[in-house]
Amino acid sequence: MNQQLTTHQMRRITSYLNRRGIVDEGLILEMTEHVKGLVLLYRNSGTDFDAAFTRAIAAMKARESLTGFPRRAYTCTRADYRDTLLPPALGLMALLILLAGLYLQYYALPFGHLLLITGALVLAVAFLLALSNLVIPVITGRFNEAFLR
Repeated sequence: MNQQLTTHQMRRITSYLNRRGIVDEGLILEMTEHVKGLVLLYRNSGTDFDAAFTRAIAAMKARESLTGFPRRAYTCTRADYRDTLLPPALGLMALLILLAGLYLQYYALPFGHLLLITGALVLAVAFLLALSNLVIPVITGRFNEAFLR
């Protein structure tokens, strides 16, 4: 018996997840597919959608999929630099150090190599910090806010 859910039933699952406070689109998609699989499994045993949906949500709550698990699994205590000027300031400082190193290197003055290496390292740190601020919001506070409501 190969049953599929209607769009109304899929919207009901996603609205339930939205009411639970889950706002991340990727997580909503993943959890919707998980609930859909459970609902289809329970519907194959002969129950209607409402009973299967209730059983699927109860099964997920019992395993802490919607309540406690995400809160504990994705809690991260690192400093949050997304709303500060630290990455751009570090990048500007790195460029100034690199320019100073190029100047010293061009005129064969001492410490030119040292400033070039230092500027490159600071630029790498600024790039990694900016990259982490683009990638890690899923793991840090903005992801956790959905589960703290």
